[in-house]
Amino acid sequence: MPDTKTIAYFRNGLGNFILYTPALQALASVDPSGMVDVCLDGAWNDDRRPALEDLVGKMPFVQDVVNYPRLNLKKDHKVWFWTKHTYPSLGLNAFKNRSPHLDRGIAWRYSGQHEIDYYMDSVRRFYGFTGDTPKQHCPVDDSFTFDKKPITITLCNGSYGHLAPSKVWPGFLELAETLRLYYDCTIVKIGYNKELANVTQFDHDFVGKITLTQAAKVIKESSLFITTDTCNMHIGDALETPMVVLWGGSILTKNKPVNGRAKIISRGLKCQPCHDPDRFQTCPDFACLSGLGTGMVMAAVREALGD
Repeated sequence: MPDTKTIAYFRNGLGNFILYTPALQALASVDPSGMVDVCLDGAWNDDRRPALEDLVGKMPFVQDVVNYPRLNLKKDHKVWFWTKHTYPSLGLNAFKNRSPHLDRGIAWRYSGQHEIDYYMDSVRRFYGFTGDTPKQHCPVDDSFTFDKKPITITLCNGSYGHLAPSKVWPGFLELAETLRLYYDCTIVKIGYNKELANVTQFDHDFVGKITLTQAAKVIKESSLFITTDTCNMHIGDALETPMVVLWGGSILTKNKPVNGRAKIISRGLKCQPCHDPDRFQTCPDFACLSGLGTGMVMAAVREALGD
């Protein structure tokens, strides 16, 4: 297989990487090798790093995963891809200074543009891609299995990083108890750290216990996935799993599911979204999520399950 001539830099969230995958596939399609390399910032070593490496290392259109600037880039790359939607770092500065094509002006954050379209616009403008936008991609660990009933409902309540308070719904305990009353089902918990620790009605607790691609297998085999705006929500969107998504302070036009199988529940408050750091940091109670009632969520659940 010939060496890829295209390398794409990434340093952001796990969900953002799922949104990045259409652009990566587009770049791969115009590379002579049919693949791309992915460059991860060598200084990015928080708890998300192993999950990201698990994810990207299993993608069929990625040839190599490298760190920069800690490791020398040994290939003769002709295309260097990066976007403004990445955290500033020495690694990015070193990378972009070697890039012959720089993205200097797509005002995507406040223009109503979806993040997938932002990445794809960059690919089209600077790298000659003219085809349709590829679908999002998420690899699945098919070796992972778990016992389940015909109705399997998976829960996730994202709480990573500085935006966590705007993405956590306090009603999952009551929801799980209500699900038990309505359905003979398997209830599964997935996520990070201590998410859903107060939810006592469950059959499988995989929170912090499985890899990201194993979590993808759980989501793929679920009858319904109930989640807030998390990486796992984007995985469910990529896998086209039916979802009920509880929406808080995130920018809906930027991050919403795109496959048409998600029911988004949002209060539509005037203060939504508060994703902008100044507004987010001054929010006293995140009423956008705390004000969502279990009855509203259950109505969406019953509709999704065909009741």
